[in-house]
Amino acid sequence: MDAGHYGLAWVGDSMQSITTFNQNKVLEHIFPSSTAVDCTTGNGHDTLFLSKHANLVHGFDVQKEALAHTKALLDTQGLKNVTLHHLSHTQLDKIPMTNVDIIMFNFGWLPGSSDKTLTTKKKTSLEALEKACHLITPGGLVTLALYPGHEEGALEARALEAYASTLDKHTYQAVSYKPLNTRNSPYSIIIEKRKD
Repeated sequence: MDAGHYGLAWVGDSMQSITTFNQNKVLEHIFPSSTAVDCTTGNGHDTLFLSKHANLVHGFDVQKEALAHTKALLDTQGLKNVTLHHLSHTQLDKIPMTNVDIIMFNFGWLPGSSDKTLTTKKKTSLEALEKACHLITPGGLVTLALYPGHEEGALEARALEAYASTLDKHTYQAVSYKPLNTRNSPYSIIIEKRKD
């Protein structure tokens, strides 16, 4: 469930959306041979981005509407290196994958949806993040776009940030990119798995 391009982050001298910020971080870690995972396809923007830079992409979403939007977007570009899964991101370990260098999460609800009650949840998002951290290759990256501006998003963001802060510093580097002078603004967490 891609929450869209609404969050902003300072990068250098300009503002970028949280989505763009995370994508720019991914560019530092993705290779033409990479397998990448979009754990929350939403309208397909991260999936499309990954498909242009990776060998193979897996996209997950629980909403058929989101997968349909993603497929339509990919079809406009003629991209065929994506496999879409009508599964929760908690099931990303059920699909055989190797050489996973990038895993992206964009939490929240589906942009444009009138049903704001159908959103990612703290419990399942935590479970998915734990699995992602185990699955990612050394040198790989997990990106989180967090939206604490609504009640469930705030609970989710606090829980995911708390989990990231407990990761073994010898295995992972976890960094939060958060505006300090605005309340409840969207922000990013970037987790890199250190190389052996």
